[in-house]
Amino acid sequence: MERPGPPAASATHVYVASPSGRVAALDAVTGKVEGTRSGRDDGGRTDNASGAPLTLVGDALYVPYGERSVYTVDVRDLRTPSPGSGRNGSTGRAPAG
Repeated sequence: MERPGPPAASATHVYVASPSGRVAALDAVTGKVEGTRSGRDDGGRTDNASGAPLTLVGDALYVPYGERSVYTVDVRDLRTPSPGSGRNGSTGRAPAG
């Protein structure tokens, strides 16, 4: 992940986001990346001009990106799915080989 900003944390996970809004969920104990979500289309900006931090409220992670823009991620969608669920994090794609 390119230059992540300050993280947000829960009891089990640490969440980081890049200035473009790309988000990753890491296991708080092992540091293993458990899921990611691509950033938003922000016209090519790579700075978080607002300087706003990630904010975690329950299972909602508020992610600032670009200039004066925020989107919300349900952190449950970022975590590794249970076996047989047919889901791979929030991308819905199979992991790269």
